[in-house]
Amino acid sequence: MWWILGAFGTAALVLLLASVFLFRFALARRPLTEIPEGGEREYLKRHPKGQAQVEWWAGVREARRWTARQHTEEWETRSFDGLLLHALLISPAHPGNRVALCVHGYRSCGHGDFGQIQRFYLEQGFRVLLVDDRAHGKSQGNYLGFGWLDRLDCKAWCQELADRLGPDCSIVLHGVSMGAATVLAAAGEPLPSQVKGVIGDCGYTSAWDQFGHILKRDFHLPVFPLLYTASLVCRICAGYWFQEDAPVKQLEKSDLPLLIIHGEADDYVPTAMSRRLLAASRDPGKKLVLVPGAAHAQSYAVAPEQYQQAAMEFFRRIGMA
Repeated sequence: MWWILGAFGTAALVLLLASVFLFRFALARRPLTEIPEGGEREYLKRHPKGQAQVEWWAGVREARRWTARQHTEEWETRSFDGLLLHALLISPAHPGNRVALCVHGYRSCGHGDFGQIQRFYLEQGFRVLLVDDRAHGKSQGNYLGFGWLDRLDCKAWCQELADRLGPDCSIVLHGVSMGAATVLAAAGEPLPSQVKGVIGDCGYTSAWDQFGHILKRDFHLPVFPLLYTASLVCRICAGYWFQEDAPVKQLEKSDLPLLIIHGEADDYVPTAMSRRLLAASRDPGKKLVLVPGAAHAQSYAVAPEQYQQAAMEFFRRIGMA
């Protein structure tokens, strides 16, 4: 009997420790470790498979240099739970009343996920608001919202834009990866009337689905029991369950105009998730654009003309062209 109880207790302790580790590994704040310009060769010596990271940071630096030549403003707002959130507003030479609220992805930044897209928006006369997600960049927070808490942060930014730019402004929400999950989940919330539509680029259906996919793909582990206990740890530490973090359920409440874009070669967030997201939306004109050969969050880089054409068609549909 004592041996059985001891074995059970040990297994439970190991499961708890593994769950805490998974939660902290996935959702605790960590600063981005930048590869400095000129340090690429040394980085690749230490990380032979790190070419993608080298190229990503080169893109971030180029986006920063381009942004420094534009007219920018630092913005702040408060989250529903008291965090100070940061964003950067970039304006064209002759700004109108259209603005793209751009939400970056998991452990990324606005210049990383929208470095090229922001130029397209400014060329069309849009203002661009690049937000720092909670627990990213200059925004406060110890734990990532993984699109769920961020949906309410997105709502706060929408209200901030409406208050500052006035009733005549038009807002399009645009998110990449976790940012897509954010704006898709936000679409199910009451938003200011100035929000005209949503663009989701390679978003996932739910945190449960996404973490389950990564557990199986990268760690060859089953969902039960680890994901259940990790969800409990997340509820205790960060305030939400993986099961409730479900953009697909939020879209069932939304009739906002919707455009979904996804790379056909994405094995990080499976393309099938976008089909489920599209099916959930109540928008009669909803559209899914698949980009051949594009891996995760690479659709714009692989096919910028296809991406821009889809966006322009969407802007015309929602009266923002």
